[in-house]
Amino acid sequence: MRNMWLTLSVCALGMLGCADMGDGNDNEGDVASALTRPALSSICGFTCNNSHLQHTCFDQRTSGQVNVSVFPLIEGKTVLPASIINNPGSWSNTSCPNCQWHLVSPSLGTNVSVATDDVNIHRTVNGQSDMITQVNIQIVDPTDASVGVCNLSVGVELVTGIVQ
Repeated sequence: MRNMWLTLSVCALGMLGCADMGDGNDNEGDVASALTRPALSSICGFTCNNSHLQHTCFDQRTSGQVNVSVFPLIEGKTVLPASIINNPGSWSNTSCPNCQWHLVSPSLGTNVSVATDDVNIHRTVNGQSDMITQVNIQIVDPTDASVGVCNLSVGVELVTGIVQ
């Protein structure tokens, strides 16, 4: 008993060589994770790509289809390797490999579609028009709520024809 008390006292003082036996609390891993993983809001972002393969959230055409793809990013990477933005990685090699994203708004419909790695806002040129849309995306880690959420809000503008 005396040796056990001495060992516990040395471990409590932070001496090396003591094994953590745990206290039966299964949430210790979550606490360690929260201390080592960055908040999602600090590592998320987005990039846009238009029909001219420019990294912008604006597109204009006089014929054909205008479109802008919005890619949610974690540490500058898309969910899947995307050649359209020259990204060889994926979220599996970031600090949030289990992260998932979903479109909050606008609703899916005639001018909005979703792929695994992006939201596409598009419109076929039919006369002159200017469409401005706010794309709202949320990224979460369903395996670790301690990292919080990332809320992205991206303004997209599509101009068809020549609007002056």
